[in-house]
Amino acid sequence: VTVDSGPMHMAAAFSTPIVAIFGPTSPDKTGPRSNGAVEIVRAEMECIPCLARKCPLADDARNAECMNMVKPSEVEGRIQKVLRDSKIGC
Repeated sequence: VTVDSGPMHMAAAFSTPIVAIFGPTSPDKTGPRSNGAVEIVRAEMECIPCLARKCPLADDARNAECMNMVKPSEVEGRIQKVLRDSKIGC
């Protein structure tokens, strides 16, 4: 489980199952290229991908509203799916 970052790409290079959480970036442009199981989790907002460093919609400029909208239960569900799809088990 990772965000759009270097470790996500390292996991992809080794076909490690990935659950990647995306905020203001675009999985089409910077997402993992992998032969392994990959699940992308992101909020559905019209402004995505904005690529903004500071979210104009968030009360606290350090937190992007699109990241705040990703629910832990959704991430957990995607983890379970990746484990099933990759036959790792859980």
